[in-house]
Amino acid sequence: MKNIHILITALILFIAHLGFAQLPNIGLELKNASVSTQGNVLTISTGKAEGKWQWTGNGFVSIGFKNLEDGREWATKDARHLADWDLRIFDGKPELKSLKADVSTDEDFTSEHIRIVAEMEYPMAVEQYPSSKLGVRFEIWAYPDAPGFRTQLFVQGKGQWVGPGIASSDDYRADYLPMSFEGLARQSIGFYNNHDGRNSDNQDFVDNDLIDSEFSGNETYEKASILFMYDKDGGVGFVKESHKVVNKTGVNTGVFRSNKNGLESTGWGLSLADIRRGEYSPCWANWRICWSGGEDEKQLAIKMFDRIRFPIKKEDVVITTNVWGGGQGSAGAKESNIIKEINSCADLGIDVVQIDAGWSDRDRTSETWEPSLKQYPTGWDNIMNLAKEKDVKMGIWNTCESINKYPDRLIGLNDAGFLYYKVDISSWNTYRIINEITNNVRNMGLHSNHKARINWDVTHKGLRVGYLFNREYGNLFLQNRRLDMERNMDENEAGNHTYFPRRILKDQWSFAPYLNLNQIMINVQTTEFVRFSNARQYGDVYSFAITMMSAPLFFTETWRYSQKDRDAVRELISVYKKYREDLYNGYAFSIGDRPDDTSWTGFQNYHPDENIGYLTLFREIDNKDKKKKIQLHFIKGKTLAIEDLITGKKKNYQVDNNGFVEFTMETPASFKFYKYQIEN
Repeated sequence: MKNIHILITALILFIAHLGFAQLPNIGLELKNASVSTQGNVLTISTGKAEGKWQWTGNGFVSIGFKNLEDGREWATKDARHLADWDLRIFDGKPELKSLKADVSTDEDFTSEHIRIVAEMEYPMAVEQYPSSKLGVRFEIWAYPDAPGFRTQLFVQGKGQWVGPGIASSDDYRADYLPMSFEGLARQSIGFYNNHDGRNSDNQDFVDNDLIDSEFSGNETYEKASILFMYDKDGGVGFVKESHKVVNKTGVNTGVFRSNKNGLESTGWGLSLADIRRGEYSPCWANWRICWSGGEDEKQLAIKMFDRIRFPIKKEDVVITTNVWGGGQGSAGAKESNIIKEINSCADLGIDVVQIDAGWSDRDRTSETWEPSLKQYPTGWDNIMNLAKEKDVKMGIWNTCESINKYPDRLIGLNDAGFLYYKVDISSWNTYRIINEITNNVRNMGLHSNHKARINWDVTHKGLRVGYLFNREYGNLFLQNRRLDMERNMDENEAGNHTYFPRRILKDQWSFAPYLNLNQIMINVQTTEFVRFSNARQYGDVYSFAITMMSAPLFFTETWRYSQKDRDAVRELISVYKKYREDLYNGYAFSIGDRPDDTSWTGFQNYHPDENIGYLTLFREIDNKDKKKKIQLHFIKGKTLAIEDLITGKKKNYQVDNNGFVEFTMETPASFKFYKYQIEN
């Protein structure tokens, strides 16, 4: 019986793949990207990757995914499904209503790409809903020169739609690649958002699970937001663009799984009860990427696709201060304190002052975005006039709940002059909440002509934005590493929040292989006031230096600096700002050893198409070695002309055939900021 079942399944698939109605003729090119149809096959290229999808009469199924740089085909098996997605409760042949392609930027929220859109209509299989149909829109985004593709489903009810009441689509397939796993390692990457519970030396924000044993035949990767499958010559990666984190699975975020059929990504993001009649609802999107080469090329591929999908805007290239970390709590939001902070930041060269919690009046129940009359007796005028005079931009804290409750709140704050919004205290536990906050933030972005940006707070363990969702609207606000100078805390209690330089470095060092650091806000502190930590021994200049490859966030009140420390920090900020546009254009990689107060560690800022780059090197406070060989990325057997950007001194360094180069730092708790030029 088992063999008969296999033969019947194979016959059905064979008949399906013979081809149903031919696809409409479409052809479009955008730089190195292109799309075309032939018969029932849709062929899409980015110039670096080629994908093929076949119309089977039941949907589109992947039949090809080729790395055009080395010619390696990754869809090495016959497809065992009739569509990349799973529509198990629908029956009969869907109707392909249209297939089109155009050039899009998603209203300037992403990079320019070819957008391929297929619209289908599926009849319901459930007898009691005979007039209900499901509209499905399948989109593929092909960015020129990207190492892969982004796909997404949208669904809507049609006819006299009545949702069947199924509570979850967690197990519904959303993407599929018919590939073999023989000889491939599997690496599952997930991310945590519980800041308060993970401010420790032995806990990371990244869950990295490497399986290099022989493929078992059926594997599920429950924690992963990113899954890599690879050998020494290259590999493929799947990414779920969702709010999933390791400690909270999220709303129908699903899993990755590999089996005899190939690689599958499940989780639509909604239940059928969430589907609206006559209005498309988005499902979680998926990426598939490919690369040639080893670990360096793998990390670069994911970072490059991430950068193309979530491009950096000039409004992101800023240094921010948020006063909550200054130790005063809500009192830090009062007008007199913000005035001091605006003046201080203007003097230091900090671009944005962000007001945190405490600016609003909780007793007021109206839909206002006006501040507390106690904190701001004359409204926003005083701080906005001063900020304009000092050429400082303003940011402000909000809760997800308040934004959804009053959808015009962000727009009202933007009209008042605010451009940077920390979005905090969230519980994104339903599809409706996720959709509402996304739409409200998007509308604010359009209203501001893309000048206003979101800083998504992921500091606590509740369901929030995650790490790979909604980043087209701004950065991740990762940490609350503050000083507790005015709080009655003992050392153990303070440990959940306190600023430790080694841990700030460690958190970035762990993220850098998989995400772009310059879209993650990393804390700087006024180290003189930090208790229960060795921060004072490192000092304020070092505190800023360790954030220069990320998006620097002074989580403090900078007016507290002594004049000596202020002068030193101002000088380094001045140097950094000469090169920061270049730093934002590059890709940051971890180098050296894991930070733990005893290491040589740091980051390499790599520019793929240029012979230049940057290094930040740190000799930690308990390290005993004046010299250290550091392995660089992408550079072997070359001579580097290196300029010390602090002192202006220049020197040639020889990189050996394994990528190692020896550096010198005379004193511990010090750093180097280098620019390098590859000479040969």
